[in-house]
Amino acid sequence: MRILVCAAVLLGGADDGLKSVRVLGVRHVHFADHSKGIRPLNTMEAGLTLSILAAFIIIAALFSYAALIEGWRLFHGDGRLRLTEAVRGQRLTLPALDSERAARDAASATRRCLSCAAHARCDEILAARDWKALREICPNSAYIDRLRTPLSG
Repeated sequence: MRILVCAAVLLGGADDGLKSVRVLGVRHVHFADHSKGIRPLNTMEAGLTLSILAAFIIIAALFSYAALIEGWRLFHGDGRLRLTEAVRGQRLTLPALDSERAARDAASATRRCLSCAAHARCDEILAARDWKALREICPNSAYIDRLRTPLSG
């Protein structure tokens, strides 16, 4: 980058440490001093930097989109927890939340149920009481199976 500085301003031509050239009474000052380790990026480095920045923006956009879809499902659902309907419909009981593991498992199952994309299909299956078809689409099938067979020990 070059900046033109009038010779009248530089009375005496003081040496300020900048590399400069005097042409027709005008001093051209170069701020890129390569002797101090500062150098401009070459084309390959600039391309790599832009590629990394673009990848970061794409990844951030994907995470933002996923969070937006998840939030949309949570806030625009009907508020029914189909997990309890599925458990009680099969005449199973929800576990007591007396241990940290039981509470964590129940919370995870609740989150999976609320964020599931198959609520319409789940409603049809619950109305028909078709528990085999529910096992095929429900993300909580393993949790419900664990309720069916109590853990020993």
